[in-house]
Amino acid sequence: MSEEEDEGCWSKLEHYRVKLISVIDPNRITPYLRQCRVLNSDDEEQVFNDPSLVIRKRKVGVLLDILQRTGYKGYDAFLESLELYYPHLYRKITGTEPSRVFSMIIDTAGESSLTQLLMNEMLKLQQTIQEERRKYKELNTQIVEKEASIRQLQVKDSELKKYQERVQKMKEERDNFNTELKKCKDEIYELAMKYAQLSEEKTNAVMRNRDLQLEEPTSKGNFRGPFQAKESTLQ
Repeated sequence: MSEEEDEGCWSKLEHYRVKLISVIDPNRITPYLRQCRVLNSDDEEQVFNDPSLVIRKRKVGVLLDILQRTGYKGYDAFLESLELYYPHLYRKITGTEPSRVFSMIIDTAGESSLTQLLMNEMLKLQQTIQEERRKYKELNTQIVEKEASIRQLQVKDSELKKYQERVQKMKEERDNFNTELKKCKDEIYELAMKYAQLSEEKTNAVMRNRDLQLEEPTSKGNFRGPFQAKESTLQ
């Protein structure tokens, strides 16, 4: 393929460069590109260890620039890497569904290289599965601990409800006691009023009785006077 055709292929990707840089993780596609022999160890060293390429998007940008220098071969390998790892991007760029025939590896390195790549991918999947299992165990342990905490909280909540019921009962007993106390106070007040009234009546009766006793001698004198006068005349 001529140089102009190579540039034409890459010019198509320029329309999607921003999208590619924002989505692609270079760690995922570089092993495949290495197997396709469009990247070498120096290229990988530049992408992953250059101190100026700390941000992932900058790494992807440099990776695309390196691949562009390889012409159509790099373009084809890059599309196949998208087909394998980012099928939605492959579909958007090419307008076709991914087939994953791995033609680039077979053409450049033979089936053994494809087998090696697949084995590497299998190892990655196994590592991913192991990691997911580890996370699952951790989450399961956390769930068990949370469930134990929930049970403890439920027990405490039950005890709290019992205490609240006891407090409510004590409040009701207190209210009943206050009602009875008020009733007793009212009765005592009524008795005190009656006692005061009776005391007053008793005092009045005593006073009347004393007045009557004081009046009695005078009444007797007035009653005996005429008889005493008559007796004197007869003598």
